[in-house]
Amino acid sequence: MKRVFTGVVIALLVVIAFLLREYNLYIFDICIGVITVFASLEVAKLLQKANRKNLFIPSLIFPSLAYILLLLGINWEWGIGKLLIAECLLLLAFFIVILIIQLCLWNKLTVEKKLDKFEGSTFKYIMKICLDTTFGLIYPTLFLLCFVLINHIDGLAELSKVANFDGSLGLVLLLFTIVVTVASDVCSLYVGQLFKGKKLAPSISPNKTISGSIGGLIGSVIISIVLYLIVCSEPIVAHGFEEAGIGIWLFIIYGIFASIFTQIGDLFESKLKRLANVKDSGNVLPGHGGFMDRLDGLSFNVLFTLVLFALILL
Repeated sequence: MKRVFTGVVIALLVVIAFLLREYNLYIFDICIGVITVFASLEVAKLLQKANRKNLFIPSLIFPSLAYILLLLGINWEWGIGKLLIAECLLLLAFFIVILIIQLCLWNKLTVEKKLDKFEGSTFKYIMKICLDTTFGLIYPTLFLLCFVLINHIDGLAELSKVANFDGSLGLVLLLFTIVVTVASDVCSLYVGQLFKGKKLAPSISPNKTISGSIGGLIGSVIISIVLYLIVCSEPIVAHGFEEAGIGIWLFIIYGIFASIFTQIGDLFESKLKRLANVKDSGNVLPGHGGFMDRLDGLSFNVLFTLVLFALILL
């Protein structure tokens, strides 16, 4: 009952976020920014429990700065290329700063290395800390911030074909990303429970089955087709797809790969939780666990959606 209630509340909050988006795009951005910070902290804790030597403070600071930089770049009308380069440079700057700080703590880390029974030099131990921390900065922060780019995709001038949608493309892609991801998760769960059968990846997630995976693929394709027909009932969207040369076959393909990326994201997070020896990534959502328990597949799918349509609309 707790799980159902929380699920309903989450659904209502998503609907409210979309309604507020119609009033101001930046309200939706704020929601994404807050969620990204909490999700990043969850992953940082998971990595620490998995004996990864990541640092906690950068996992709090980096998502905030990456989010602000992205909004500034959008406001300054940077293209996707410049925005991505800026985010990569910020990540590189964090890596260098973390490396310098750790090198300054050489003696302390030499002692810590022995206590951890790390086989290798102190420099290798420091590099492990830097790389583990950097991994925690990339995932899930840079994945989830793709929502911000999709939210403002209509204003990215270098995507020459977005003008055909008259400002409606961002909403359409956000709907596809979220609805298709949910469809993949739900169909995978119930088809797997109904047909059971051989496990998909028993060493990572013992409850997932091959039948459930196939059910998720089929469900995603069906929902993609249905959603495509629904949004194309709006003349502006239909015209935009036609001018961009996008037809129903693209969304059949999208449904397949969106489900694949959703399931990869789910397995990826399950692997992290297994390494950390925990059932859920957090406990902020009663009956559902943490933010990343609900955003694992979505984080991978939003990256796929952004890359796919950015390439098509260039």
